[in-house]
Amino acid sequence: MMIKWKRLPGVVLLLPALCSCATDAQRNARAMRAEVISVVRDGVSCALAANASPDLVPLWHHIPRPPAAPSLDQLGDASYATPTDIQLIKIWHDRITPCRERAIQSLSGIDGRMSNVISDITITGDQIELGLAQGRLTWGEANRQIQTNRVSAQRQMLSVINQINGEFIEQDAAERDRRAEVMSEIGQGLAAAAQAAATVAVTAEAIQEERRASRPVVTTCNQILFNTTCVSQ
Repeated sequence: MMIKWKRLPGVVLLLPALCSCATDAQRNARAMRAEVISVVRDGVSCALAANASPDLVPLWHHIPRPPAAPSLDQLGDASYATPTDIQLIKIWHDRITPCRERAIQSLSGIDGRMSNVISDITITGDQIELGLAQGRLTWGEANRQIQTNRVSAQRQMLSVINQINGEFIEQDAAERDRRAEVMSEIGQGLAAAAQAAATVAVTAEAIQEERRASRPVVTTCNQILFNTTCVSQ
């Protein structure tokens, strides 16, 4: 006897979707990645425009134009900022600050831990600029602190990214476990439905057989000349 699967619930069609589609964690991770890339691109574009002004060229003799690393001469520069240098630092600060603030605001809407890293590096950078303006730091000392600040920020950001990745991995695993449970329940339901369909089919066939066995036999005979033909029903 053949079981007519087309009569089973339509949840059969749900199994491939549960097995193959991306989890919410995967979709959220991809969406976050796209948002972060957009923020980074915007921040880089903003900073490049701010640093490209010709009037800031004298400043890059003392500190490297971001994102370049300082030269050995710049790291060893024992001179202090002159009043003209201090004015250039202020101009550069005013131009780069909107870029940093926009990046912090955008990242805070994605994950506050990333925006906190940018806030920390910004605060430390402002303190270095203040040290130059107040004559507490030489150019060489400022360059070394800038480098330390950048490396620290990179490590912090990498740590945050690893934390976020770990959270997405845990969410993905939990969601896959939930899907496995749903698929198991669906499989059990389908097996029960198949067994029920088989039982119904066997029962219907037995009833039909019983009816045929219990029905009285009626014989009809017809005689044509010397031939008699009988049919039993």
